[in-house]
Amino acid sequence: SRRSQSGDAVELDDLLAISGQRQQLILFISHHSRKLDLNICTAVHRIIWKRPTYAHRLWEREEMSDFTTKAFDFFKGIKGVLIQKKTSLVLDLDNFRFLQTTNNLPPWWSDEISCLFQ
Repeated sequence: SRRSQSGDAVELDDLLAISGQRQQLILFISHHSRKLDLNICTAVHRIIWKRPTYAHRLWEREEMSDFTTKAFDFFKGIKGVLIQKKTSLVLDLDNFRFLQTTNNLPPWWSDEISCLFQ
């Protein structure tokens, strides 16, 4: 079945396998999983959500939609825009559990950096 994948997908699959053997961390960042290769979605150990919208639920891969729905429902229960922005929901696939975490922006972050790629 790997032969039916594109060359880029095969290379990415190999990279994931090698990084797993070497205990390396690879980050894939996307607004929704449909933009990611299916092998990436099934090979990850953690998925982190920042407040997904209803549209994110609709556009997710079928394999990910239940998890995104849980994340969407979780964020609906958080009151206050500021705390919603600081909160992340982590799906730990190694232990199959959800964890809540909050974070602040690093001290060197600025609005200029946020808009750098306009």
